[in-house]
Amino acid sequence: MSSPPTSKMPMEKLPMEKLSLPPLPAKSSQPKLRKSAGGRKAEKEALEQSQIHKAQVIRHRKDAFDRLQQLEDSMREESFDIVSGVLKFSEIEPNTETIPPAWVREYGPDRAIKMFRLAKYGQMSAKEAPVAIKVAAQVCGSIIKAKGGELNNRPLNLTLVKVTSNFSYDAVDVED
Repeated sequence: MSSPPTSKMPMEKLPMEKLSLPPLPAKSSQPKLRKSAGGRKAEKEALEQSQIHKAQVIRHRKDAFDRLQQLEDSMREESFDIVSGVLKFSEIEPNTETIPPAWVREYGPDRAIKMFRLAKYGQMSAKEAPVAIKVAAQVCGSIIKAKGGELNNRPLNLTLVKVTSNFSYDAVDVED
């Protein structure tokens, strides 16, 4: 009884029946039969079904992409709004508790309250301010970086330098 061939066995020890190729199938003397009308109809229906499925997949991908685009837009708007409000910290005095009347006229009462709160957060230290301000700034930076990469498709300025040397070092015996 011989053992099955393995990749670790030397070529000489492999059983010869395992190395022979299978015989080629005999050619049929019968002519190829044409597909019946029912076979062609089934094939046509299968092709139509695959095209319908492909169209559904494409539509689903487009819908998913559109939804992601909407989410990105809303995150961008909210994040830039937060960062914009925080950057207004220099327009108010540190100890003031009143909303500037110009902000109420410019932004309306609800948004002016939000901008005032954000400006007050901008006057706090990074340790005291809400972490959402840092997250909003990171989202803004990431979106700007991503959009910049889409708009700025320039190649990298890269230079490769190959250094060759013909130095040889002599071996030196060191005695203790």
